[in-house]
Amino acid sequence: MGRSERRLPYANFSREFKPDQSLPNLLADLRAGETALKGRWISTVNGIAFGDLAEGWHERVRQAAPETLTATELAWVEHVARGYIIKRAAFVYGIPWGDPKKRSPNKSTAGIRNRIAKFERAAKALWDATEIYNPTDVEIWRRLEGLEPKAFRRDDIYPAITTLINRVVALRKEIENEFQRGDLLSQKGPLFSLIDGIASLFVTRGWLVSAAKISRANAAVANVSPFIVVLAALMRELPEKLREHVPTARNEWALSNAVSEAMEKLKKHGWKPDLGVLREFTQSISPKT
Repeated sequence: MGRSERRLPYANFSREFKPDQSLPNLLADLRAGETALKGRWISTVNGIAFGDLAEGWHERVRQAAPETLTATELAWVEHVARGYIIKRAAFVYGIPWGDPKKRSPNKSTAGIRNRIAKFERAAKALWDATEIYNPTDVEIWRRLEGLEPKAFRRDDIYPAITTLINRVVALRKEIENEFQRGDLLSQKGPLFSLIDGIASLFVTRGWLVSAAKISRANAAVANVSPFIVVLAALMRELPEKLREHVPTARNEWALSNAVSEAMEKLKKHGWKPDLGVLREFTQSISPKT
């Protein structure tokens, strides 16, 4: 991934209610006294809806596990999966840094460095338009202020435009400092968290946590581990655009190889599944006595 494709290290999340009815029908029902509003809540990141686990996922993941999962264990899997969804959505729909020296293809994909540079140019152009350099400018502003409605004066808007320029310049410097510092979202972070969460469950149950590197050269002797079988089943239940390394007919070992590589990197930093977080979660949902 090139530098210009890297994402900002933060994202804007929100929950929005989407009614089942169109606005005209909804207003008609409200006037008629039918106030029961039906619809669903959707999660968004940077204004883009990113979906949820597929309906009926519990049973399919349960069938993929080496042994029967309890309701508490399935709740943990759901907790881990939702954490992955949020992290992955933040990256997939994240705001790119961009490169102000390169032209962005369109507004929806323009990096923040491109856009703030454009903001600065536009603000300075607007400021230049409010300056008075010669008699022609005086005449233009006299006539602008004389149009109806007349509650419009150059002296009122000039300070606001000056403030806008100062803020845009300050923000551009702030954004550039963040970029030069190397602040960015981790592309592999979501997969790392998913591995850690499901590995915690496996270790607690005494199941082996492993992922083999498989290719055509060793496919006859290498096997996809139960750990990968569960991860693959869970990955297929996620929103399609948020999935990673999903095994396919053309590359059935994609997830095993990706997880194997990720676990090697984690182990170099002394990684072990965080069983404490799983214990705390289990205690938090256990009935209080």
